[in-house]
Amino acid sequence: MKTSLWKSTYCLLCLLSPFAQAQTAHEPLVDAQGAATAVFQSTPRLGQTFYLRIKAAALPRGVRLLVKTADGRLVGTISPYGRPPDAKGVFFTLPVKNEHLEGRTIRLVITVQEVSSSTSRPAKPTEVLSIETAVEP
Repeated sequence: MKTSLWKSTYCLLCLLSPFAQAQTAHEPLVDAQGAATAVFQSTPRLGQTFYLRIKAAALPRGVRLLVKTADGRLVGTISPYGRPPDAKGVFFTLPVKNEHLEGRTIRLVITVQEVSSSTSRPAKPTEVLSIETAVEP
């Protein structure tokens, strides 16, 4: 019983502490391999559509982000070029198929691809600024 009360108190303090929030807000979204995980608030129900809202930094013209599931299925592409150099990033919305989900979770691999040469590399945390989830209706 003491452990449960302690954990509850600790979790509450973490939520209320600006220091704890600042630490979690600065954790990178993608790792060195471009991998990321997004969790939706619920599992899909009939008639619902799930979306990823990915905020991408400005990239040079001719470069795009490929968003795939961890097993290689394409979720979508993002072409955030043509933005002013001082832009804080732009949101792009990608629909998520139910078969891409593992319960409420989708595991992603995001790569940066040069369109002209088809060479690619893992996305960096400075290129993928945030990943949000949304559900309609």
